[in-house]
Amino acid sequence: MKNIGAKWVVQDRLDSDLLSHLLKLRNANDKESFLSPSFENQLFDPETLPNIDTAVNLISENVIQNHTIGIFGDYDADGIPASALLYLGLNQIGAKTVVYIPKRSDGYGLSLAGIDALLGQGAKLIITVDNGTTAIEEINYAKSKGIDVVVVDHHLPHLDLPDAIIVNHKLSDNQYPFDELCATGLVFKLLTYLSKKYPALTEGWLKWHLDLVALATVCDMVPLLGENRVLVHFGLKVINSTRNIGLKYMIKHAGIVPGEISSYHLGFLLGPRINALGRMNEDPMQVFWLLASSETAEVERLSELVNQHNLDRQELLSKAMKTADNLAQDEAAKNCAAIVLAHEDWPVGVVGLIAGRLAEIYRRPTFIFEKTPTIYKGSARSVDPFLLPDIFDQIGEQLESFGGHNFAAGLTLKPEKFETIKTEINRIINQKWPNTDHTKVILIDAEVSLDQISMKLSYLLEQFEPFGLGNLKPKFLLKSVNFSDIKTMGKENNHIRGIISQGAKQIPFVGFGLGDKIKELNQPIAKDIVATLEINRYGGNEKCELRLIDFK
Repeated sequence: MKNIGAKWVVQDRLDSDLLSHLLKLRNANDKESFLSPSFENQLFDPETLPNIDTAVNLISENVIQNHTIGIFGDYDADGIPASALLYLGLNQIGAKTVVYIPKRSDGYGLSLAGIDALLGQGAKLIITVDNGTTAIEEINYAKSKGIDVVVVDHHLPHLDLPDAIIVNHKLSDNQYPFDELCATGLVFKLLTYLSKKYPALTEGWLKWHLDLVALATVCDMVPLLGENRVLVHFGLKVINSTRNIGLKYMIKHAGIVPGEISSYHLGFLLGPRINALGRMNEDPMQVFWLLASSETAEVERLSELVNQHNLDRQELLSKAMKTADNLAQDEAAKNCAAIVLAHEDWPVGVVGLIAGRLAEIYRRPTFIFEKTPTIYKGSARSVDPFLLPDIFDQIGEQLESFGGHNFAAGLTLKPEKFETIKTEINRIINQKWPNTDHTKVILIDAEVSLDQISMKLSYLLEQFEPFGLGNLKPKFLLKSVNFSDIKTMGKENNHIRGIISQGAKQIPFVGFGLGDKIKELNQPIAKDIVATLEINRYGGNEKCELRLIDFK
């Protein structure tokens, strides 16, 4: 991959005390509530979510009448856990429930085929999770069949809304105090409200299912602040001793040690496994049953299947990224405002991953499509300040479909529209964000000396977990350090480890993906570095070490 180089920006010091400074950077005005979240005091009552009361009453009516309730989910690492959580919750109150999750090739969101499939299984009510807010035609079809629809979704609404009961805190009339829950978080809130009618949904039952909420919240890249921070904080406690058989097997296959699971493991090891079948255009219902089934033998089989598809996905992505990066370098060299690429060898299941990596490297909106003779199916990823809805507002009418968030979206278009859309996207970005610097920025929390690095500080920073969007792991600038005893590690020698010193103080470091920098680091010249502080736990011992991010 092209190494573009990064601009370092050290944040202004907000407090002479390092810990207080780091808390203020995260707008954590209440130190105690940030470092020690409270399940009882920091979660909001779901009663102010839009239409929550109407939705719960309708669900309750269908349970009382012994009607079958259909769940229409999504194939990603939010939609599948959301579907599993809702299925388990409805079963807990005695509801008859059937589930439909489309394959990625079927397209995103509620579909007529999916509605028919649920109708064929006797559904009298359909609950969509992680989709449905923009499904006007599909919901009208369901209504024409005499089926009511409840939408539980967190995607941005269009101007016109479908004729459904929509539980979505992104609606314009939302009164709920926090609007960044993922779909699984909203399902958790729906079940919390439903528990007022059904004592079987005890507080203990709800808490034991926070593992699914934490997994989805981290993987769906919603900010880990406010309620999300609380849900993931306690969800991590649950997943470290999870009762979910499927999660146990996934954790085992991922080589994660129970008791040491962090938000990193959710986002980079477990989440990709949830997504694997969808990305490989296999049936995501198999992942659903992995999370929702209590049959040990079946869960073990499904876990093996998911693990193999994840390996296949990694190999496919590696090949696709080489081609994509070469093409993206050409686009960046021409100073294009956006990267817009299509290729017949990029399956729709990996275009989002490609777009995400290229957007991060080249710091501009990126649109990646699977190229077929009849339709281009794509994913868009972006970085601050480029908001995708601002682009879609001007090109939406030329697209076959689109939807998503500020920095991640899906879209489809006709092949003959590709070049026109590409030109329009670049025009819009140049007009709305002229002369934007595309250099990668590393935002540094504070400058410190090596003398300030200690196990005590390491333990304090661990309390900042869960790390993720909105609460990134603190990055530190250390000036004029020296490197010694540098060695490569890893199968392809693409990682390094060694010693960093400043004066008499020494500390070990690791540098992932920096194996090709060993000659530069071995030069006997003092360097400035950006690094995070880690605790290395190995063989029952603990020591603090630095994880090198960049150096100059």
